[in-house]
Amino acid sequence: RCPGTQLFMPPESLAENPVYGLELDIFSLGVVMLSVFTSTDPAPSEARVVQLPDGSQRPVPETERRDRDLEKLGPSHPARQLIISCLADQPELRPTAEAAHVELMEIAQRHTTADAASLHEAYTAVVDRMDAILENLQLQSRNVTHLATQVTTSVERITSMEDNITAMRGRLDRQQQQLEDHHQQLRDQQQQQQRQLQQVEQQLNTQTQQLQQDISTNVQLKLEQVEQRLSTQTQQLQQDISTNTQQQLEQV
Repeated sequence: RCPGTQLFMPPESLAENPVYGLELDIFSLGVVMLSVFTSTDPAPSEARVVQLPDGSQRPVPETERRDRDLEKLGPSHPARQLIISCLADQPELRPTAEAAHVELMEIAQRHTTADAASLHEAYTAVVDRMDAILENLQLQSRNVTHLATQVTTSVERITSMEDNITAMRGRLDRQQQQLEDHHQQLRDQQQQQQRQLQQVEQQLNTQTQQLQQDISTNVQLKLEQVEQRLSTQTQQLQQDISTNTQQQLEQV
Protein backbone atom coordinates (compact mmCIF):
# COMPACT_ATOMS: atom_id res chain seq x y z
CA ARG A 1 0.00 0.00 0.00
CA CYS A 2 1.29 3.49 -0.88
CA PRO A 3 1.97 5.92 2.00
CA GLY A 4 -0.68 8.55 2.70
CA THR A 5 -4.16 9.20 4.08
CA GLN A 6 -6.86 7.22 2.31
CA LEU A 7 -9.18 10.23 2.05
CA PHE A 8 -6.58 11.82 -0.23
CA MET A 9 -5.49 8.67 -2.11
CA PRO A 10 -6.47 7.63 -5.67
CA PRO A 11 -7.99 4.25 -6.58
CA GLU A 12 -4.71 2.73 -7.77
CA SER A 13 -3.22 3.18 -4.27
CA LEU A 14 -5.42 0.28 -3.13
CA ALA A 15 -4.03 -2.11 -5.74
CA GLU A 16 -2.19 -5.23 -4.62
CA ASN A 17 1.18 -3.85 -5.72
CA PRO A 18 0.73 -0.05 -5.98
CA VAL A 19 3.44 2.10 -7.55
CA TYR A 20 4.10 5.52 -6.05
CA GLY A 21 4.35 8.23 -8.71
CA LEU A 22 3.56 11.82 -9.62
CA GLU A 23 0.04 10.90 -10.76
CA LEU A 24 -0.77 9.86 -7.18
CA ASP A 25 0.32 13.27 -5.88
CA ILE A 26 -1.71 15.05 -8.59
CA PHE A 27 -4.83 13.23 -7.37
CA SER A 28 -4.04 14.26 -3.79
CA LEU A 29 -3.56 17.83 -5.02
CA GLY A 30 -7.08 17.76 -6.49
CA VAL A 31 -8.47 16.62 -3.11
CA VAL A 32 -6.48 19.36 -1.32
CA MET A 33 -7.81 22.03 -3.69
CA LEU A 34 -11.37 20.76 -3.23
CA SER A 35 -10.93 20.84 0.56
CA VAL A 36 -9.39 24.33 0.51
CA PHE A 37 -11.97 25.88 -1.80
CA THR A 38 -14.91 24.38 0.14
CA SER A 39 -13.34 24.90 3.58
CA THR A 40 -14.33 21.33 4.52
CA ASP A 41 -12.54 18.07 5.09
CA PRO A 42 -12.76 15.47 2.30
CA ALA A 43 -15.92 13.37 2.66
CA PRO A 44 -16.06 10.76 -0.13
CA SER A 45 -18.64 7.98 -0.01
CA GLU A 46 -17.54 4.60 1.33
CA ALA A 47 -18.67 2.62 -1.72
CA ARG A 48 -15.98 1.99 -4.31
CA VAL A 49 -17.98 -0.46 -6.46
CA VAL A 50 -21.63 -0.68 -7.52
CA GLN A 51 -23.54 -3.92 -7.94
CA LEU A 52 -25.22 -4.06 -11.37
CA PRO A 53 -28.50 -5.88 -12.10
CA ASP A 54 -26.69 -8.58 -14.08
CA GLY A 55 -24.62 -9.43 -11.01
CA SER A 56 -21.43 -7.75 -12.20
CA GLN A 57 -19.74 -4.82 -10.52
CA ARG A 58 -18.40 -1.52 -11.76
CA PRO A 59 -16.07 0.86 -9.91
CA VAL A 60 -17.54 4.12 -8.65
CA PRO A 61 -15.76 7.11 -10.27
CA GLU A 62 -13.96 9.37 -7.81
CA THR A 63 -15.96 12.39 -9.01
CA GLU A 64 -19.10 10.45 -8.10
CA ARG A 65 -17.74 9.45 -4.70
CA ARG A 66 -16.89 13.09 -4.01
CA ASP A 67 -20.00 14.63 -5.59
CA ARG A 68 -21.06 16.24 -2.27
CA ASP A 69 -17.76 18.12 -2.07
CA LEU A 70 -18.04 19.12 -5.74
CA GLU A 71 -21.58 20.28 -5.11
CA LYS A 72 -20.30 22.55 -2.34
CA LEU A 73 -17.67 23.87 -4.74
CA GLY A 74 -20.38 24.90 -7.22
CA PRO A 75 -20.59 24.45 -10.99
CA SER A 76 -19.10 27.87 -11.82
CA HIS A 77 -16.00 27.73 -9.67
CA PRO A 78 -12.95 28.64 -11.82
CA ALA A 79 -10.91 25.70 -10.49
CA ARG A 80 -13.69 23.12 -10.87
CA GLN A 81 -12.46 21.68 -14.18
CA LEU A 82 -8.86 21.49 -12.97
CA ILE A 83 -9.97 19.67 -9.79
CA ILE A 84 -12.11 17.20 -11.79
CA SER A 85 -9.18 16.47 -14.13
CA CYS A 86 -6.92 15.87 -11.13
CA LEU A 87 -9.51 13.42 -9.72
CA ALA A 88 -9.58 11.30 -12.91
CA ASP A 89 -9.68 7.57 -12.19
CA GLN A 90 -7.11 6.81 -14.88
CA PRO A 91 -3.68 8.19 -13.83
CA GLU A 92 -2.73 8.97 -17.42
CA LEU A 93 -5.72 11.35 -17.76
CA ARG A 94 -4.53 13.58 -14.89
CA PRO A 95 -2.55 16.74 -15.72
CA THR A 96 1.15 16.94 -15.09
CA ALA A 97 2.46 18.98 -12.18
CA GLU A 98 3.72 21.68 -14.56
CA ALA A 99 0.38 21.92 -16.37
CA ALA A 100 -1.56 22.13 -13.09
CA HIS A 101 0.84 24.77 -11.80
CA VAL A 102 0.43 26.90 -14.93
CA GLU A 103 -3.37 26.64 -14.85
CA LEU A 104 -3.46 27.57 -11.16
CA MET A 105 -1.30 30.62 -11.82
CA GLU A 106 -3.56 31.67 -14.68
CA ILE A 107 -6.65 31.25 -12.45
CA ALA A 108 -4.98 33.26 -9.70
CA GLN A 109 -4.07 36.05 -12.14
CA ARG A 110 -7.67 36.24 -13.40
CA HIS A 111 -8.99 36.64 -9.86
CA THR A 112 -6.76 39.30 -8.24
CA THR A 113 -9.41 41.94 -7.64
CA ALA A 114 -10.32 43.03 -4.13
CA ASP A 115 -13.53 41.01 -4.27
CA ALA A 116 -11.51 37.87 -4.99
CA ALA A 117 -8.73 38.46 -2.49
CA SER A 118 -9.73 35.45 -0.38
CA LEU A 119 -9.91 33.27 -3.49
CA HIS A 120 -6.46 34.40 -4.57
CA GLU A 121 -5.15 33.53 -1.11
CA ALA A 122 -6.59 30.04 -1.45
CA TYR A 123 -5.04 29.66 -4.90
CA THR A 124 -1.70 30.81 -3.51
CA ALA A 125 -1.95 28.22 -0.74
CA VAL A 126 -2.62 25.53 -3.32
CA VAL A 127 0.33 26.73 -5.42
CA ASP A 128 2.54 26.62 -2.35
CA ARG A 129 1.30 23.11 -1.71
CA MET A 130 2.20 22.18 -5.28
CA ASP A 131 5.66 23.70 -4.88
CA ALA A 132 6.13 21.60 -1.76
CA ILE A 133 4.97 18.51 -3.66
CA LEU A 134 7.40 19.25 -6.51
CA GLU A 135 10.24 19.78 -4.04
CA ASN A 136 9.34 16.52 -2.35
CA LEU A 137 9.32 14.75 -5.72
CA GLN A 138 12.73 16.18 -6.56
CA LEU A 139 14.04 14.95 -3.21
CA GLN A 140 12.54 11.52 -3.83
CA SER A 141 14.03 11.52 -7.31
CA ARG A 142 17.48 12.19 -5.83
CA ASN A 143 16.90 9.46 -3.27
CA VAL A 144 15.82 7.07 -6.00
CA THR A 145 18.91 7.96 -8.03
CA HIS A 146 21.12 7.34 -5.01
CA LEU A 147 19.31 4.09 -4.31
CA ALA A 148 19.69 3.06 -7.96
CA THR A 149 23.43 3.73 -7.70
CA GLN A 150 23.63 1.60 -4.57
CA VAL A 151 21.62 -1.14 -6.26
CA THR A 152 23.91 -1.00 -9.31
CA THR A 153 26.97 -1.24 -7.06
CA SER A 154 25.41 -4.14 -5.17
CA VAL A 155 24.55 -5.88 -8.43
CA GLU A 156 28.14 -5.43 -9.63
CA ARG A 157 29.42 -6.87 -6.36
CA ILE A 158 27.00 -9.76 -6.57
CA THR A 159 28.03 -10.36 -10.19
CA SER A 160 31.69 -10.32 -9.15
CA MET A 161 30.93 -12.75 -6.31
CA GLU A 162 29.03 -14.98 -8.71
CA ASP A 163 32.01 -14.93 -11.09
CA ASN A 164 34.33 -15.85 -8.21
CA ILE A 165 31.96 -18.62 -7.13
CA THR A 166 31.80 -19.88 -10.71
CA ALA A 167 35.61 -19.86 -10.91
CA MET A 168 35.86 -21.70 -7.57
CA ARG A 169 33.33 -24.24 -8.75
CA GLY A 170 35.37 -24.71 -11.91
CA ARG A 171 38.53 -25.30 -9.87
CA LEU A 172 36.68 -27.69 -7.55
CA ASP A 173 35.26 -29.56 -10.52
CA ARG A 174 38.74 -29.87 -12.04
CA GLN A 175 40.21 -31.04 -8.74
CA GLN A 176 37.38 -33.52 -8.31
CA GLN A 177 37.98 -34.81 -11.83
CA GLN A 178 41.70 -35.12 -11.09
CA LEU A 179 40.92 -37.07 -7.91
CA GLU A 180 38.55 -39.33 -9.81
CA ASP A 181 41.20 -39.88 -12.50
CA HIS A 182 43.81 -40.62 -9.80
CA HIS A 183 41.46 -43.08 -8.09
CA GLN A 184 40.78 -44.73 -11.42
CA GLN A 185 44.53 -45.03 -12.04
CA LEU A 186 44.97 -46.58 -8.59
CA ARG A 187 42.14 -49.02 -9.29
CA ASP A 188 43.69 -49.88 -12.66
CA GLN A 189 47.10 -50.41 -11.03
CA GLN A 190 45.54 -52.55 -8.32
CA GLN A 191 43.75 -54.67 -10.91
CA GLN A 192 46.97 -55.00 -12.93
CA GLN A 193 48.91 -56.02 -9.82
CA GLN A 194 46.23 -58.57 -8.98
CA ARG A 195 46.47 -60.00 -12.48
CA GLN A 196 50.27 -60.13 -12.20
CA LEU A 197 49.98 -61.78 -8.79
CA GLN A 198 47.59 -64.35 -10.23
CA GLN A 199 50.01 -65.01 -13.07
CA VAL A 200 52.89 -65.41 -10.60
CA GLU A 201 50.79 -67.77 -8.47
CA GLN A 202 49.86 -69.76 -11.55
CA GLN A 203 53.50 -69.96 -12.63
CA LEU A 204 54.51 -71.04 -9.12
CA ASN A 205 51.83 -73.71 -9.11
CA THR A 206 52.96 -74.93 -12.51
CA GLN A 207 56.63 -74.95 -11.46
CA THR A 208 55.72 -76.71 -8.17
CA GLN A 209 53.76 -79.36 -10.01
CA GLN A 210 56.62 -79.79 -12.49
CA LEU A 211 59.14 -79.96 -9.69
CA GLN A 212 57.04 -82.51 -7.83
CA GLN A 213 56.72 -84.51 -11.02
CA ASP A 214 60.46 -84.28 -11.67
CA ILE A 215 61.21 -85.28 -8.09
CA SER A 216 58.82 -88.20 -8.33
CA THR A 217 60.34 -89.29 -11.61
CA ASN A 218 63.88 -88.99 -10.28
CA VAL A 219 63.03 -90.86 -7.11
CA GLN A 220 61.43 -93.63 -9.15
CA LEU A 221 64.47 -93.84 -11.39
CA LYS A 222 66.79 -93.91 -8.40
CA LEU A 223 64.72 -96.61 -6.78
CA GLU A 224 64.75 -98.67 -9.95
CA GLN A 225 68.50 -98.25 -10.26
CA VAL A 226 68.99 -99.22 -6.62
CA GLU A 227 66.71 -102.22 -7.05
CA GLN A 228 68.56 -103.20 -10.19
CA ARG A 229 71.95 -102.94 -8.44
CA LEU A 230 70.63 -104.82 -5.47
CA SER A 231 69.27 -107.53 -7.76
CA THR A 232 72.57 -107.74 -9.61
CA GLN A 233 74.57 -107.87 -6.40
CA THR A 234 72.19 -110.46 -5.00
CA GLN A 235 72.58 -112.62 -8.06
CA GLN A 236 76.35 -112.20 -7.99
CA LEU A 237 76.41 -113.03 -4.31
CA GLN A 238 74.29 -116.10 -4.84
CA GLN A 239 76.52 -117.18 -7.68
CA ASP A 240 79.62 -116.66 -5.57
CA ILE A 241 78.08 -118.60 -2.72
CA SER A 242 77.14 -121.42 -5.08
CA THR A 243 80.64 -121.50 -6.56
CA ASN A 244 82.30 -121.53 -3.17
CA THR A 245 79.98 -124.21 -1.96
CA GLN A 246 80.76 -126.33 -5.02
CA GLN A 247 84.46 -125.92 -4.55
CA GLN A 248 84.31 -126.87 -0.92
CA LEU A 249 82.26 -129.89 -1.78
CA GLU A 250 84.81 -130.90 -4.38
CA GLN A 251 87.58 -130.51 -1.91
CA VAL A 252 85.77 -132.59 0.61
